[in-house]
Amino acid sequence: GGPWQEADLADDLGPWSWRRWRATLDLSPGPHAVAARCIAHDGTVQSGERREPFPFGATGHHTVRLRVPS
Repeated sequence: GGPWQEADLADDLGPWSWRRWRATLDLSPGPHAVAARCIAHDGTVQSGERREPFPFGATGHHTVRLRVPS
């Protein structure tokens, strides 16, 4: 539910590969959901709607749930 933040990106391995990333987040203690989305070189923002990969590639934001200890 928070704002999107920029991440540090690993090297670009090609037009069809996933790209590793990392971000330092200041999270309060408790449960959180952290999501990632892609922004293409042309500025197109990845849709949050989930879609199967065939025939045009998967969509949807990858989300992980975590708990920050107090």
